[in-house]
Amino acid sequence: MGYYYNMNLLIILPIILTSSLLLIPIAYSLDFSSCSKTTYQAGSNYSKNLKQLIKDLCDKAPINNNRSQTGSCAKFSNRETAYGRALCSSGDTEQNCRTCLTGATSELVKICPTGLQAIIGRKDSNANCQFKYSDKAI
Repeated sequence: MGYYYNMNLLIILPIILTSSLLLIPIAYSLDFSSCSKTTYQAGSNYSKNLKQLIKDLCDKAPINNNRSQTGSCAKFSNRETAYGRALCSSGDTEQNCRTCLTGATSELVKICPTGLQAIIGRKDSNANCQFKYSDKAI
């Protein structure tokens, strides 16, 4: 009988431990990202335009009522224009939106350092945001 009891315990214990992990809240989740395999040259005009676009959109995105901003940057070259879209959930405050976008774009630059097109979505306890950029109009 002791052997039968130990076998049941070995089967049930992992199930209990695994299901209890589902009850732990996650403060930072639902991230996604995608990066194109086509790349640009580091230091190129597109690279400079993209850096400017990221800064501009992260600063301006929360201003309008629907919490989204679409833009483009051709400051360094019209032929190498960077296009992008930044958006946050409608319930997010301006500060939380900016913080979310700044964090998301920082991650995206690390994940996709020279991708010609990329997107990232981020959800944390304070805001939900998405940032997308491309060499084609969005």
